[in-house]
Amino acid sequence: MLAVAAFATIKADATVDSRDLPLADLEDDLNAAYKGDKDVTGRLGGYYLGVVRSRREANNTRRSWYKRARLVVALSLLATVAELILSLAARAS
Repeated sequence: MLAVAAFATIKADATVDSRDLPLADLEDDLNAAYKGDKDVTGRLGGYYLGVVRSRREANNTRRSWYKRARLVVALSLLATVAELILSLAARAS
């Protein structure tokens, strides 16, 4: 059970891919904005929205693995305490 908890913890700390800003497109769009292109704002917003969505998804993945790790650690502690109680009860009888 502790091995499962260790695996879940390692998985939670693992890197998760998320999108980055497209720097080449960003540079082109900033130059276009300087030249007066009015559609640049929407494209820039789309870039940032894509990054925010992918990072939110990555964070949700991490959080789910942390929840799994906490659950398995709690179950492991519960099993250890139950084993100690049963061991003490067996010695007493």
